[in-house]
Amino acid sequence: MPGRYLYGGPLKYHFGHIIADASARLYAYDPSIHQGVVFAGFMNDMRPPGLIQQIPSLFGAEWNENLVVKSPKIIETLDFAVPGMINGLGPTDWYLDLLSSKTHPIYENTPKDIFYGRTHIIRKGTLMGETYFSKKIVESGFVYVTPEDYASDLYKQLSYIHNASRIVFTEGSSIHAIDLLGKVRADVFMLPRRPNGSDMFSNHIKKRTSFKILGNEQDIIRLEGLNGTNSPSSPSYSLNPSLIMDDLVQLGLVKGCFDIKKFEDDERADAKSYWLNTDVATEQISRVRVMRSGMGVRSN
Repeated sequence: MPGRYLYGGPLKYHFGHIIADASARLYAYDPSIHQGVVFAGFMNDMRPPGLIQQIPSLFGAEWNENLVVKSPKIIETLDFAVPGMINGLGPTDWYLDLLSSKTHPIYENTPKDIFYGRTHIIRKGTLMGETYFSKKIVESGFVYVTPEDYASDLYKQLSYIHNASRIVFTEGSSIHAIDLLGKVRADVFMLPRRPNGSDMFSNHIKKRTSFKILGNEQDIIRLEGLNGTNSPSSPSYSLNPSLIMDDLVQLGLVKGCFDIKKFEDDERADAKSYWLNTDVATEQISRVRVMRSGMGVRSN
């Protein structure tokens, strides 16, 4: 391939990976010397989501699917830039300043309090019993936002975060859009769904605004899922869910007291929705209840 190009990084057609892996070098794109951005593509046949065409445009580049390389290729000149952020370590100060200087369309009239939950994608992995907390959060005035509804509108997704005052999210990819913004005004709170899951997000958020984990993420266990292994799509459980509710109340995010019976009813319902099999869900719930009682946590 003749010409000079910028290496954009590995590209997996997944919302979180696209932003976390394939955006941090785009700042170095120079249209006066580069013919485009080359990505190392994962070997899959998925169609790229619409927002991938907009992410390069934030940095002055144009999306070209033909430059997603999935087989060996020799390129005449390929520039490699130091990434402005690294997963887990977050953004550098200079990259954060660069993002803050970028301008892009902002939608007005988006909600001030937003909740990025996962109850609409339970079978892709979430905290069993999230439904209980989700209802409390929404009843308190937060708007449940599903980024999938704006898969082709990156600016809509950025506007939600840019305009928000408070953001609660269940640990997962929904918050990755923050990596395309500089400082933000919203206070951010995370519902954990695995031990140490905050390691992937903490530095990315704390360098932009305040960040608080709800409850104790060390009380979270993730069990085998639909594919028989412990993976990102597996169901998670909190062994001490009252601590999550305590933080929600103390931080002024919701009102009320924790009701273990209602929580465990929702937990059981979430497990049944995940497994689509009452027997498997009941067996897994029973194991969790035994672990809870072993910790001295009252169970229904």
